[in-house]
Amino acid sequence: MPYEEFSWFKGQPVKSILHVEEPSPGHYYWPDIDVDLTDGIIEAPSRIVWVSAACSGVAVRRRDPICCASAS
Repeated sequence: MPYEEFSWFKGQPVKSILHVEEPSPGHYYWPDIDVDLTDGIIEAPSRIVWVSAACSGVAVRRRDPICCASAS
C-alpha cells in the first residue's frame, strides 16, 4: 500500500500500522489512527472519495461522502 494512495499511514509508528482490526470480513480498522478501509478500496484506491471539508478548509479523504455543513 503506497503512501501516495494511503497517506494516513505515512509518518505513523509501525506499532500503529500493525494494530489493525477486522470488524467484519473485508473491513479493516486501524484504531490508533482512526482509519477504515475495505478490500475494495485497498484493491482500487481510486474509490476513495475526496470531499472538501469546508469547516476546516482542507480537502480530506473519506470512505463515505458527507457534507460538512450538514454535520454541524
